[in-house]
Amino acid sequence: MAVGQYGQIFVSPDGENWGNISIEAYWLSSVAFGNNMFVAVGADGHIFTSDNAKDC
Repeated sequence: MAVGQYGQIFVSPDGENWGNISIEAYWLSSVAFGNNMFVAVGADGHIFTSDNAKDC
């Protein structure tokens, strides 16, 4: 999983083939994984979580 500007979230099941998920126009700056949960953070304190890297 990787994140970027304008709410772009990129996911890959194998590290080679990537898909794009777009959420609202939030500037996302970092993503982490722990305790079976993905956490993406961005500008203005926005925090998004997902347990499957698809649904935020």
